[in-house]
Amino acid sequence: MAAGRWQRFWFGGGGRLSVACVRIGIAVAVLGSLQTLLLRDGDPNAYDPDGILQLLGSEIPPRALLNTLLVVAYASTLAMLVGLFSRISTAISLVSALALISYDVSFMPGWIRANNVVFLAHIAFLGARCGDALSVDAWMRKRRGLPPAMGNYKWSLQLVQLGIALMFLSAAAAKWANGGFTLSWVFSDSMRHHLLMQFDVLGNERTVFADWVIDNAFLYKGLAFGSMISQTLPTATVFLMNRPWARFACGSLFFAEAIGFGLLLGLWDLHWVPLYVAFIDWDRLIAWVRRRRHGKQPEVPAAIRPSRVRLVNVFVGGYLVIYIGTAFNPLPWDLKLQTYPFSRFPMFSVTRAKRPYDVHQSYDIIRGRFGVDSSKPIPERVRKWLQHKYAYRWMHREDDPAKLERKLGVVQRSIGKRCKCEVRGLRLHHAVLRSPAYPEPAGLTEHRIAVVGELTPDGQFRTAVGDVEVDGKTRRLVLRAVGLDLDRAQVLYWRGDALEPTVLEAARDGQSFAVEVASTDEPETFGLLVDQTRYLVERTGNTY
Repeated sequence: MAAGRWQRFWFGGGGRLSVACVRIGIAVAVLGSLQTLLLRDGDPNAYDPDGILQLLGSEIPPRALLNTLLVVAYASTLAMLVGLFSRISTAISLVSALALISYDVSFMPGWIRANNVVFLAHIAFLGARCGDALSVDAWMRKRRGLPPAMGNYKWSLQLVQLGIALMFLSAAAAKWANGGFTLSWVFSDSMRHHLLMQFDVLGNERTVFADWVIDNAFLYKGLAFGSMISQTLPTATVFLMNRPWARFACGSLFFAEAIGFGLLLGLWDLHWVPLYVAFIDWDRLIAWVRRRRHGKQPEVPAAIRPSRVRLVNVFVGGYLVIYIGTAFNPLPWDLKLQTYPFSRFPMFSVTRAKRPYDVHQSYDIIRGRFGVDSSKPIPERVRKWLQHKYAYRWMHREDDPAKLERKLGVVQRSIGKRCKCEVRGLRLHHAVLRSPAYPEPAGLTEHRIAVVGELTPDGQFRTAVGDVEVDGKTRRLVLRAVGLDLDRAQVLYWRGDALEPTVLEAARDGQSFAVEVASTDEPETFGLLVDQTRYLVERTGNTY
């Protein structure tokens, strides 16, 4: 009986025009994704192939191959758009365009997920009978005097809708889970602090809408609640294939979410919008326009061969297992296995607020900040680039001295090239950006806490990064320090939101220090004071 329900769910009548419209929508979305490409010559040390690029090995693909793929991607996607050799051009478009997008994300420490949903829909559409209507293929068939091609379209439409909707559902689930399976993400000040992160921390100018809501608790909490709803309900469209108006209404929330990202966050991913066609029953709409009886289909579907049913079942099952296994997995397997575009979708899901969530409190955002010793002042444009460049955004979390030294060297050379000056020294600071509690006006004050690593003018590298092992009240700082005289070091300790440290008595054993502090659930930061300079060892707890 379960097998029968599965078959009825995926295979049924109608959808000939709808699947053609989805073909056009996905093609337009892919063309929009291709417009976002950078395809720069990146640092070979930063290249870590994602997705299908893993098939080409660990070396950066030749420029000639990338240029060829770009031509093929545009040509095949345009052929897909007009329906020329529809199924073949759809497959070629997927492989070539996905390889190019994967190349860009292979240089990033994390993933910018602006294109995932496009290619999740594209993969789901693979194998669809998408050229039977509204296509050059259908026109050529008619010219040859052949009857219209007929087939089963429902499974493709269902899977594309799931591919789109599950991305947003997983984002809502992440918000719910990160809030301890409560609505704390909604009813705390989390949305306010996410807006501060998006604009004030990243150096973007606030949108008019964000500036309006950021200092009004009713508005930003209301928007947070609306976001949870609009990310959850589109999944219901998969079970509303025979209720076109309900399907249209739930699918409209996907459209609203895409536009809302632009209005509120300035993230105008307008190439998502064409995917909205998947939530509209175009067959019934055209039938209504033609004044036919509501619900009557303009064609009778052809029976699907048993061998094709088995093939579709394997494809659908494999797609859903990989998708759900990555998107709803609390562990970052997507990044470890590099399964792009299959991914978790955090999408601002961290609850950026302190407990108790129903009380307005200040909030700290942890970031890295650079200090530059150069032969001439650094231009403001270079300072902004240095502060907000994505590849440098998480460098303050690096705890491998060799990697940290190499990364600082890359930054030092890049600054020199950009401002045409000699960069004598470079420091990476562990910094706290503090937002005052509501109803104080939203804003951030920067406090530089300790040095993560530095390159000195005499060419030395210094760092105190390490691990903190916890055993009751005892904290053992196991260092990987480089270039520091530990004989004169003092252990520093910050608890919770303290900006000034406490000096602790410590028992030293080689590269480790044992200290005793009272147990706490608050974040803890440990450092060393060496020659009047504070160096970071590690921060435990909240690292945001």
